[in-house]
Amino acid sequence: NQNTFSSASPRSREPIQKQRVAVVPTAGASSAPVGRKPRLASGSQFLSVNLLGLLEYGLGGLGLFLFARLFWPLPTWRSLALIMAGLGVVVWFALGMMGDPQQAEWRGGWQRLAEISLFGGMLWIVRQAGQKSRTI
Repeated sequence: NQNTFSSASPRSREPIQKQRVAVVPTAGASSAPVGRKPRLASGSQFLSVNLLGLLEYGLGGLGLFLFARLFWPLPTWRSLALIMAGLGVVVWFALGMMGDPQQAEWRGGWQRLAEISLFGGMLWIVRQAGQKSRTI
């Protein structure tokens, strides 16, 4: 019930609006070739793919932290907030590893870890929020 969720958190509509910010970089990065190495791509392609990835994972991790900050004050939602913050750390860690030249061979793996943490985590969070809102 949407009204129950809204009454549980008066600012609950705010994160939904912030989540929309991640749609544009996510859509762009998902259409870009995965795991391209600099020597295989043109300079502009390499720059655009990396920029889209930086936006996707950087803003996605930030979004998870903002969700966590929003829900932390609510005792019922505190465990969910901890999980969101943890997933944000994983996304940013994977982003940092993708930028490490020594991790070039593993870049695709780091991308998958970041995507699973970001998108799988968001789906799980939405599901948990739906279940919690029914019990409140």
